This record gives sequence, C-alpha cells and structure tokens, in this order.
Amino acid sequence: MSESPRSSRAALTNDPPCPTCPVRAHNICRPLDPRRQRELYEKRQTWKKGQVLYRAGEPLGPVLKIITGIVAVSERLPDGRRQILDFFFPGEICGYLETEGRYSFEGEAITEVETCVFGRARFKAYTAAHDDLAEIVRATLVSKLNSASHHLAELGQLSSVERVAAFLCWLKARHAEHGLETRPLTLPLSREAIADHLGMRLETVSRAFSRLKRLELIEASDTEVTLLDLPGLASLAGSDDRP
Repeated sequence: MSESPRSSRAALTNDPPCPTCPVRAHNICRPLDPRRQRELYEKRQTWKKGQVLYRAGEPLGPVLKIITGIVAVSERLPDGRRQILDFFFPGEICGYLETEGRYSFEGEAITEVETCVFGRARFKAYTAAHDDLAEIVRATLVSKLNSASHHLAELGQLSSVERVAAFLCWLKARHAEHGLETRPLTLPLSREAIADHLGMRLETVSRAFSRLKRLELIEASDTEVTLLDLPGLASLAGSDDRP
C-alpha cells in the first residue's frame, strides 16, 4: 500500500473531524488538545471486509489508527498456514511494527474498517517530539508484546475446549473495554479465523463450541455468542477473571 504524504501546512489548515471521532479519547489521541489534533491529523481511509491494509515484507507505508471495525494481524508459517497473532479494535494503532524498513506482519480487515492514516516519518517525528505521545506508543507496544507472549503460552498449555473458552473470555473483555455490545457478543471472525488464531483445526474449533454449548456455558450461532455462565467459562479457561 503506497503512502500519500501531505504537507504540514495542509495538515494545519484543515479542520480535522477529531471532535466527533468515537475513539477521540483512546490511545495516541487521548492527550491531544485541538491545536495538536490539527497538527497530527492527515486523512481517513475505509477498508472493505477481507481487504489487506498492509502485508508482511512490503516496504513501509503509513501508521493506522482504527476508528471503527476490527483488524486481524497475522504472519505466514513456513508451511503456508496463517497464524493470527492478535486483533486490533477501535482506538488502537496498527501497522507500526517494522523489520528492516518493511512491515513485520500482515493486517487484514475482518469487518468493514475505517482508519486515520498517518504518514510514518511524520508520525514518528511528531511522537518523538512530544513526551506524552512517545510514552503512549511505548506502552502500547509493551502491552501488545505481552499479549502476544500470553497467547503463545496459552496455546501450549490449554486443551482445545479451554483455548476456545479463554478466547471467548478475552473477546468479551476486549468488547467491554472498547464500549462494544457484549450480550450477545458479536463474533466478527469466522470459525476458520478463530482456528488460525488458536492454532487449531477448523473441525476442532467446531467441536469445542459444541462442547461449551452442551455444558450450557454459551449459546452460539455463526455470527454471535451469548456467554451464559462467565464465571464457569473463566474457570474452564484457567482464568482469574470474574464479571
């Protein structure tokens, strides 16, 4: 994806849509006053479901902040399979991690997505010049790396049913954190994508959902799930989380 840089003067003279943005108070934008909003804002872009925002190994383009929708971040394994590493929700920054001047991972819109688009060089220079923004970027990267480490540990320790239970507890917490509906809980990704995230086969994921339904912990369809017994689900997942 090619970057479309704009001059600082253009960014300063345009009135950004920041005051009405639904994720105005999240992540990099949280401490910005109107002046700094105008300085940082460049443009917005929309993405269709299934569209790739950036690909691993491609030359670096812009940094993106998600306004609406969900992005799956993944890498390709040596055998060609996809491993979904994480999901990015509204308010989060994606496309930031790089390896030798290229994107480290692939970002795919698993719903319709709208983003703010920041030219990379300008974004990095601006955040480096403002200590509060640089700290937010640092804390975000640490949080994402810790989340990925925890996910990898779960894959090696939990059974298939426990993995799905843990995933549903995590998804519920993420929806609540971002002000999204949790009952019922929308499933923004297919069973196949869940399998790619949990390191399981599609049929194994389907059996795990069936098992959780038989235990009366959840009700589920292809597009949504209701968590009937969150403490029971968390206990099965080996989590200390409680509602």
